[in-house]
Amino acid sequence: MATVQVDGLKSVQDFLAGMGKQVRFASAQAINDTALDVQRNTTDKLLPSKFTLRSKGAPWQKPGTKMGFNIQFANKNKLHGEIGSAASWLTLQESGGTKKVDAHQLAIGNQVRPSKTSVIPRKFKPRNLIKNEAQRMVPGVRLKQKAFVVMTKKGFRAIMQRDGKSVKPLWSFKPSARIKPVLTYHKTGEALVLKNFEGHFANRFAMALLTAR
Repeated sequence: MATVQVDGLKSVQDFLAGMGKQVRFASAQAINDTALDVQRNTTDKLLPSKFTLRSKGAPWQKPGTKMGFNIQFANKNKLHGEIGSAASWLTLQESGGTKKVDAHQLAIGNQVRPSKTSVIPRKFKPRNLIKNEAQRMVPGVRLKQKAFVVMTKKGFRAIMQRDGKSVKPLWSFKPSARIKPVLTYHKTGEALVLKNFEGHFANRFAMALLTAR
């Protein structure tokens, strides 16, 4: 009698071995899909809702720029992805704290922007208003743009500007400033990961099985 041998165990082992490869591939793709969700949500929704975004040229937060929210993508050998920005000032916006500047005082602007969304004109920046380092400590010295330095009642310097018959403050200088935590980047991003990853993985795994060789 003719017989056909069916090696069920080997077939199952081969199938499971292939499944492992597909799981890793699907996991990497799902991680990247989720990272893109976080990136889009951050640049399109989160940042505009928290800050007045200003830029001269390409927006600083745009993916692909130096300070933009860029992704380190996962692959089948590295099942880990990261998304973040190199903008150091965002740390205090996320966690809150005290901002200080080594060897200098913080310059806090007032009425130096043509509009709320405008970048500060170069001519109105403190270093351009004040001609040299010696003048920074001399109240009453006339500067450019009809500006001059005064000492406030609290003992801090300020740059004022004559505007017709009135005088308006342009900059005040302080040793530090308290920054409130407003960004919620980690909380928002982590919630989006928990919400979206499972669905992305299910879709990517189904596609991986259909295209498996």
